[in-house]
Amino acid sequence: MLNSTLLIAAYAFIGSGMKYVDQVFDEGIFNKKFALVLTVVGSVLSAYLILTDPYSATLILSLIIGMSLVRKVDNPAFYLAASLIIAIPTITLFVYTNGFADGQVPIKWGPLGLLALSAVSDELMHDRAEAKIRRRKKLGPLDYVMYYRPVMKFSMVSLVYFLVFPFIYLIAFLAFDLCYTIVEKISLSGREGRNVKWLEKNYYNGHKGSG
Repeated sequence: MLNSTLLIAAYAFIGSGMKYVDQVFDEGIFNKKFALVLTVVGSVLSAYLILTDPYSATLILSLIIGMSLVRKVDNPAFYLAASLIIAIPTITLFVYTNGFADGQVPIKWGPLGLLALSAVSDELMHDRAEAKIRRRKKLGPLDYVMYYRPVMKFSMVSLVYFLVFPFIYLIAFLAFDLCYTIVEKISLSGREGRNVKWLEKNYYNGHKGSG
């Protein structure tokens, strides 16, 4: 298990790498070869966290399940990532019967279900808000909030509050989310950036937009 600093850094790397890969295949931004390198490195790091850390196993697998249910695992890099993240722990635990985590991944099933459902909710509502942005439709306050995927954050706060997860995992998840968002903002600073800028202007100026 990683110490607190390395854990936060690992989640930050995974979050930024995930969005980098997403933008390469969805928007044609950034470098595809570098995206594949990030996919492999991020997948191996995620697999290591799953094998050595029950809280990370629960959190990372919930993200994969959530994205799969809403069909966000939809490009070659994400297929590769999901395969590696599942295959590496499975093969390792098969070969080493008393290996990492005493030969099993001690997943916390209740939190896994909660976080997976939260991820699904976030993605569906984010897509709804993003569709409005692309069509220049009028947004309400809820659309703006849902664009930034708040449900899983709220679920993580709840799990920490009720002492199901240690506090450090909330910080790590927020680092993941922050770096994911930063890479998104950087990628949208060019031709696609007008959509996010329009969103923010639309919200802060009394939700005025054309539609």
